[in-house]
Amino acid sequence: MSTPFGTDITDGTTYPDGLHGTVINYGKQSQVELLEREYLKVPIIIKWIGVGKRLTYKEVTDLYIHLVDYRDILERNGWDVPRLHEVIIYKDKRAACMSVYEEYITGQRIDEIIKDSRTVRRTWELFASLFLLLARQETIAVTMGNQQLHRLSYGVDLKPSNLVIDSAGKVYLVDTFGPKVIKPSGQWAAYSKKLEGIGKEPLMAVTATREGILLRFLRLVGIEDAKNATIQRLWDCLHEAGIPPSEVKFVIDEVKNGYPWLDYLYGKSS
Repeated sequence: MSTPFGTDITDGTTYPDGLHGTVINYGKQSQVELLEREYLKVPIIIKWIGVGKRLTYKEVTDLYIHLVDYRDILERNGWDVPRLHEVIIYKDKRAACMSVYEEYITGQRIDEIIKDSRTVRRTWELFASLFLLLARQETIAVTMGNQQLHRLSYGVDLKPSNLVIDSAGKVYLVDTFGPKVIKPSGQWAAYSKKLEGIGKEPLMAVTATREGILLRFLRLVGIEDAKNATIQRLWDCLHEAGIPPSEVKFVIDEVKNGYPWLDYLYGKSS
């Protein structure tokens, strides 16, 4: 089997079918491997999507056909994503999965930066840049989970572990393999509970509404039972980024009260 990569990253060497790299991460949706070979000019990440999830061939092809479009949507809306090189679907009589080959971003994950007490100022600067990007997104008013919210035209899996900052200070969204494309009807173009783990509406609320994206991110960051000084700094950061006042109030109230709306959503999905 000849390499699926272009000559810009290889010397044209062929490699055997079933190529694997060094496993660097296991996730709920995928296994991630780092591939470094002499014939590669740059290291490559291989993400095996749906391994062990018993996805049907249709479920995998639904993800596949929206993958490139989704990355284009993200880039048009200001998100930086790694370069995609190749996608291959595998199937047998029992299940299907997908291997995705993409650029490896060398840098530091934002969740690692947040844990370092020496980088508090840098952490808040990163928050400010993310909040500013979210504030610039066009939204429509929707009601989900008994709450009026503001939905983007697409979803984004904004977790600290999904963000990597390179040596130039550029922040990349490195997990784009559950393509969260939204149809004009307001429904997901592709969805698999086997991969996502939660229902369609809760997933929409926490990945495609500005309030839900912010709240899930803040909870994962660890802003919980926060001191007044942290709450005030968060309020200032959201306000200065341009998040609308009503949304800032909802987010701050949720954080101060222990994220009851998020708990309601996840409880509804269980």
